Amino acid sequence: MPSNNKKNENCWTERHEISSHCLVGAVAFQGRSSHMEDAFKIIPNINGSDVSIYGIFDGHAGEFAARYASDIILPTIADKISVTMNQIQMKIENSKKPKVENEDESEIETEKEILNPYITEDNKINYKLLLHEEIIAADKILIERMSRALLFCGTTLCVVLIDISNKLIICANVGDSRAVLCDNKGRAIALSHDHKPNDLLEMERIRKNGGFISNKEGCWRVEGSLATSRSLGDYPLKMKKVIIATPDIISFKFKDFKFFPKFLIIASDGLWDVFDNQQACDYMKEKLREHHCGARSLMKKAYAKRSSDNISVISIRFIKPKKPKTLSSLDPCSGTYEWLRWIPF
Repeated sequence: MPSNNKKNENCWTERHEISSHCLVGAVAFQGRSSHMEDAFKIIPNINGSDVSIYGIFDGHAGEFAARYASDIILPTIADKISVTMNQIQMKIENSKKPKVENEDESEIETEKEILNPYITEDNKINYKLLLHEEIIAADKILIERMSRALLFCGTTLCVVLIDISNKLIICANVGDSRAVLCDNKGRAIALSHDHKPNDLLEMERIRKNGGFISNKEGCWRVEGSLATSRSLGDYPLKMKKVIIATPDIISFKFKDFKFFPKFLIIASDGLWDVFDNQQACDYMKEKLREHHCGARSLMKKAYAKRSSDNISVISIRFIKPKKPKTLSSLDPCSGTYEWLRWIPF
């Protein structure tokens, strides 16, 4: 549950205790930009499970698209995950029931309702497919609404799904917001790839579809306007097919809690303009025990380093489960004094 959430005109923060293994802090700050166009969203413990989802959205040309992604798209994805979880549970329960030769139509209909493309053969959720399909579908709806309202804004999307029970982390990214994992040895591991117009593959795709890129004051832009090659919204460029909303999806699975990562950073480019991945991880190592798990300190440091954009950061601190006491440590002959704690006085 969130605690100590604060908001003012140009900055807001959240703190969540997801579980005994995960603490989260988040901050969004207007900074030196004339408008606040960033947004973030945290949806913990979906359907009472160990699955949580986090998103950073960096808007441009207005805040509507980022707010829509935060308030509508991410909750919709969470609802889809919750529905799929319930259907898996129903499917498992139905499989345990004895089969009857003459099933009535209602029972057959129930079986049909459980058919879900996101459920695998071994009754797991195909998170990669779910994220991909739901992001693409959500972008189509967003474009329709924006075209009717004559809104020309757009947003990046960087969503991280964490399933603690299955030791799984999945990142879906559209644009140049970024997710970086710090592993158990302190090394930065990129979970996303920035979609920039001067990236060779992006450049080739844009030119193949009849678009062009240009460099304006050191910043590469699509059609002379957009500094990212993928986004949600931006319907005029979507109509030209030079901008797409197809997410890159990367998964990270650790074998056991021995290899539990230290933390994970999700942030808008207001942070990454002044920090590289390893620099951000090195700075965060000493800040993790702060109230917002270092997110607020990292934002302040980016501002001090003259970041000119909105700065939004989500910091996810992983806590290794404590090892259970072994029988040897409770043995008076073990050479330790641990056994003394268990003698009643």
